[in-house]
Amino acid sequence: MGMSKQYKKEYYQEVNRKFEKKIATFPAFMKAYFSLFKSALTKKNYLSYLTHMLNWMIDNGVLATKSIEKLNPGDLKDIKSFNMVEYLNYLLEMGQSVGSVNYKIDVFSSFWSFLVDNEWVDKNILKTATIRRNRNFIPEKTINHNQIKMPEKADMDRIRENIKEIHTDQDLRNATIIHILAQCGLRRGELIALDVSDIDIEHQRITVISKGKMEAQDVVPIPDNLMGLISEYLEMRKKKKVNTNALFLSNRNGRLKETALRYLCNKASNNTVTPHMLRHWCGTKMYEEKRDLVEVRNVLRHSDIKTTANYYIHKNDIC
Repeated sequence: MGMSKQYKKEYYQEVNRKFEKKIATFPAFMKAYFSLFKSALTKKNYLSYLTHMLNWMIDNGVLATKSIEKLNPGDLKDIKSFNMVEYLNYLLEMGQSVGSVNYKIDVFSSFWSFLVDNEWVDKNILKTATIRRNRNFIPEKTINHNQIKMPEKADMDRIRENIKEIHTDQDLRNATIIHILAQCGLRRGELIALDVSDIDIEHQRITVISKGKMEAQDVVPIPDNLMGLISEYLEMRKKKKVNTNALFLSNRNGRLKETALRYLCNKASNNTVTPHMLRHWCGTKMYEEKRDLVEVRNVLRHSDIKTTANYYIHKNDIC
């Protein structure tokens, strides 16, 4: 029994040590929030959930700051209820359970209540996020298409100009990644998780593994105009003698990380476009060209076609 107590004590000390190391560079207002909790595990879990959510908001252009470390409490006013709804749906689409996402709602609601109490934000936006039929979160009112952060045509022209010259293996990798995000509509995590075997050149498709969905698979078609670039990249990638099956490699020959993906998108766009914005670009252009909501839903793999409609149907489209 004594050993068990000692082990438990050491375990929680280690958890707390790691937490303190991670929180050290965070802004003072976030440190103040975490000071409200005594449990090392609670602080560890809450920090993980909040960090993931805030990084998602940064990556998708909701927050203008470049990192959590530079965040001011007033910046969080830029996160609206529909942004949170989009994030919660993202968690569900990536395979997280309803129970897990509901728990995160409680965590975020606690954080926003803290912000309200300190008069840094006006209201707790989590009070408007509800779950329906154990599937999709719905906002208090329909998401306005114009509120969704989309790349401008000038942004996409700039990206094409910046990635058209291919001189190195890294140039080829970056161009392939950008085109897959913009033309196939993959999510950031799905692209990073791709293995070489997930690309089927013969049948012109990509197999996407949703890790949280009992290894469920989705198939995404590869557009004709992208086949040449992907085939060229595969030839180069298969020559790499590395200890990973990852399709996209980091500069150290491991699986590409989210931070590197974010960086290469920023570099290609001069800091105006994120990976998730390229997914929205894919959906927008597809709907504009074909006016087929079902096809857009199938390619983007939304669990509910209402989500697709909210994102991509303009008011002018409704007669």
